[in-house]
This record gives sequence, C-alpha cells and structure tokens, in this order.
Amino acid sequence: YLDCVNEFRWLSLYVAKGLCRDQFNYARFHLSEGMGEMFLRMLNWKIGLEHDFHITTGSKSKYLKKYLTAEEMARVKAAFPDGETEHMWTGLGVMYDYFEELAAETAKGLGYPYDAKEAENVKSFWQERKKENDIQRTVSGGRDSL
Repeated sequence: YLDCVNEFRWLSLYVAKGLCRDQFNYARFHLSEGMGEMFLRMLNWKIGLEHDFHITTGSKSKYLKKYLTAEEMARVKAAFPDGETEHMWTGLGVMYDYFEELAAETAKGLGYPYDAKEAENVKSFWQERKKENDIQRTVSGGRDSL
C-alpha cells in the first residue's frame, strides 16, 4: 500500500514535468502506464475491501465496471484522457484526486497510515508548476518554457 501511494505521487511529478516541457510521450507514459497502474491497483483494493477480497476484476481490471457505480466509472474514464495537453492536465487532476480518496479509504480498511498533508503538498507542487508554465507560455507566445 505505502509503496503504491509513494510511486503514484512521485509519478504525478513526472507527468507535470513532461507536460510543462511539452514532452507528450513522456507525460502520457507516466500518466497512463505508471500512475494508471497504481490507480487501478488502489481501485482494486477498494473493491476488494468492499467484497472481503472474494472477487476479482479480472486481468487488467476488465470487469471493473461490474463493481463500480456509473459515477465511479465516469471518474475512471476521465482519468485517462486523449493526448491534448490540457486534457492530460485535467486527467492528472481527476486521477490524482480520485486516487487520494481511494488511498484514504483503503488505508482505513487495511490499517495503514494515510498522509493527507503529503498528498496536498505533492498536488500543490505540480499545480504551481502548471501555473508557472501557463504564465511563461503566455509571455513567450506559446513556446516551451522549461
């Protein structure tokens, strides 16, 4: 659990760095593959807790929809955006917020500590980078800032 949370948070910084540098493949990989894997792992633990770990969502979480509400499934889909930079920033925020909700709930269910302050600090850090990058892009006429 703790390794999953740590990895997810670190990868969010890689995504932000890639987006600020306009490095599409780097950002997309870390969002979809890296963070996505940790996100789905946490989601599966939440589902496992709800069903006393007597069910499975299948290989690559193919049966996930079976165990989520329509609203939860919509949030999952929103976390995996297309390749547009702004959509990727939005997806990062959606995935990050939902992951942290799941992490807090899962920590309680599994008896692990949850560090809400660290979660907020990490999110604030990449949000500030985005804000700085947006300002720099405006000043430079859209050219890469980092």
